[in-house]
Order: sequence, then C-alpha cells, then structure tokens
Amino acid sequence: MDNWAWKTSHLISFVGHVSLERFQDDDTHQSYVRAVVNGQQEEMGGCSDGVWNSCKMETFKRWVDERVEKYGDWESVCEKK
Repeated sequence: MDNWAWKTSHLISFVGHVSLERFQDDDTHQSYVRAVVNGQQEEMGGCSDGVWNSCKMETFKRWVDERVEKYGDWESVCEKK
C-alpha cells in the first residue's frame, strides 16, 4: 500500500451533512444546541457554554442575533449582485 498513487480515504467527500441538534438535560430541563458536520460535533466559535461544548439555547439565540445584526438576513446576503 505504500506505493499507491492515492488512497480513497484521503479524498474529501462530495456530499456533506450539516445539522443543528437541539437536546435537553432531563435533570435541569436546560436546552442546548450543537452543530454536527459529517457526523462530528463542531464548535460554534463563541457559543460553547453548554455541556460537551454545546451552546445553551439562550446563548445560541443571542449568538444568531449578533450574526444577523453583523451580516444581515439570508436573502440580502445571498442576493445575486
């Protein structure tokens, strides 16, 4: 295997899966959000104050609002120029 020109395990996939997962702590009833990309949890910069580097729901809402304020809404950001 050392003399192979390339290995499929080193290729970037052409299909990606991105999701936001919401879950709740049964004891505290606190809601959390986490980002998952291709099966791996990704840290959302500035939003990791929950369990397992997730984001508390209240923090997540502020985090999204700050980005809407900074970058605008989806329609205006993605509008063709």
